[in-house]
Amino acid sequence: EECLRWKQSFEKLLTSKCGLCAFTAFLVSEFSEENIAFYFACEDYRNTKSASKLSVKAQKIYDEFISTDAPREV
Repeated sequence: EECLRWKQSFEKLLTSKCGLCAFTAFLVSEFSEENIAFYFACEDYRNTKSASKLSVKAQKIYDEFISTDAPREV
C-alpha cells in the first residue's frame, strides 16, 4: 500500500523512509546518487529563512554540484 502512494507524487516517495531508501539504491545502481544529494541541498536552500545564510549555501551547492570541477557534478 505504501508503495502505491509513491506513484502519486515524487514528494510522497521522498517522505517515505522506505521510498527514499529504494530510490537512493536505484540511483546508486545507476551511478547517479549525486542527484538526490543535489535535490536535498536545493530543498535546504529553498527552506532557509536566514538571508545571511543563502549566499553561503548557494556557493556550497555551486562548488559541490555545478562548477566544472565539482566533485559531485550533476
